Amino acid sequence: MHPDEIAELNAKRICHECIGEEYLSNEVAATGVAAKCDYCDQTAATWTLEQLAERIETAFDHHYTRTADQPDSWQERMMADRESRYVWFREGQPTVEAFQEAAEIEPEVAEDVQAILDDKYACYDPFDMDGETEFSAECHYEEKGATDEAWQEDWRNFEQSIQKEARFFSRSAAAHLTEVFGHIDSLKTINNQPLVVDAGLQFALNHLYRARVFQSEDPLLKALCRPDQELGPPPARLATAGRMNAQGISVFYGATSIQSAIAEVRPPVGSRVAVARFNILRPLRLLDLTALEDAHDTGSIFDLSLKDRLEWVAFLRSVGKRMTRAVMPDDRKRSINPTC
Repeated sequence: MHPDEIAELNAKRICHECIGEEYLSNEVAATGVAAKCDYCDQTAATWTLEQLAERIETAFDHHYTRTADQPDSWQERMMADRESRYVWFREGQPTVEAFQEAAEIEPEVAEDVQAILDDKYACYDPFDMDGETEFSAECHYEEKGATDEAWQEDWRNFEQSIQKEARFFSRSAAAHLTEVFGHIDSLKTINNQPLVVDAGLQFALNHLYRARVFQSEDPLLKALCRPDQELGPPPARLATAGRMNAQGISVFYGATSIQSAIAEVRPPVGSRVAVARFNILRPLRLLDLTALEDAHDTGSIFDLSLKDRLEWVAFLRSVGKRMTRAVMPDDRKRSINPTC
């Protein structure tokens, strides 16, 4: 398009009433300038079409991907098979339709936005006129999932620091854990269940079971006489490495059932197991690792904070799987969780 035509499109104004997507419409209403809308002729809070195009561009960069314009090798083989009825269609929606559906705008508005962005990404190289450019009319788009690559990289650096440099008194490690788990109580699962569970005398979860293996009778009898001392967390000097602790760090491993408590200590054949119930006297807030795998967040793609939130949630799901996976006895020392 001619530069004057693009400038004219950029200067057009659209009101919040012409945008159906609630979050975006509300933002235009809150931040827009009172002016006559070029699409409905009403005077209301408006943005320039250039502003709308920039926001749609950002939303699609964060949450959509351009689909392949040619079949892949497997699809080509299917198409070449004379006995196959396979027909290849490009996945996703055409650019204008995708804009129209995402922002809930009229086709005329979506076409104008597409023209602005198409001009922005157009290739004016006379030797490269056949390549498809971003937001051209022929492009197709589909939603993409969140990636947690940045979080995973930070977590690997955190593990390296904890395991090989300074396990204790690390301010950077504490800051990282705060970043990962600091606002986790604001999330729920896809079934609207909380990730953080309250425990204590006034709650449903008001006790835990703890087991200990005994291979001779005298220590067992001693434990039965003083379960608070013998079945509680061991002294630091006797604490062995476990899933959530390094050697020398005493941790209370508890289970919600007797069967789970016994299974956790892995008693050898011929040994005996004593199990004690410990009431939770003080209120606790516990992270439900099984729920963490189903952590969920949602919102408008036009909310600039959504991308970071979805990436965080994707990372939390992977953390939940990592923390709840089975650990073999020979791997216990190597599998200590760095959050301990």
